[in-house]
Amino acid sequence: MPTYEIVNPSDPYTIKGEPLVVCAMVLLIGQGQYMLRPADDETEDPEFPAFMLGGDPGEWFREKFGVESLAEWLDADENLEAAAECLESVLIGGPKGRRVVEAALAEMPDEESRKRFLAQYRDERRSSLNDIGGLCQAQAAKFRECLAARAAEEGQGA
Repeated sequence: MPTYEIVNPSDPYTIKGEPLVVCAMVLLIGQGQYMLRPADDETEDPEFPAFMLGGDPGEWFREKFGVESLAEWLDADENLEAAAECLESVLIGGPKGRRVVEAALAEMPDEESRKRFLAQYRDERRSSLNDIGGLCQAQAAKFRECLAARAAEEGQGA
């Protein structure tokens, strides 16, 4: 899975996912104020512009990916799932630190241990009041709740 650095005025963060999903989520969480760059030489540049000096993120998204709007794209369950996974991949720190954290997570026995570790890791390394990682985890949880509600509705309608 491609890894990107989220360029922002706060702490460094990385994010994993396919370019469309990563671009959509960085537009969502950064509201056009963040940029993306490949985290390594193998990752393709998403050519994600900075909108701080102008430009329309929605128009760019439509032209780049041929999707009418981010809201429309998120309406599909498979896209909402991909969005949640992408947001859950956000880690504080650069690419080298990410590799160390991913190796540590792979050794942890359960999801609850991983969540506790990630929250503590983020809080100990965050130097800004802007908690991008926490925002991403909270948004991912909302997407998962939405997916569960949709599944429950489908189950009742059958």
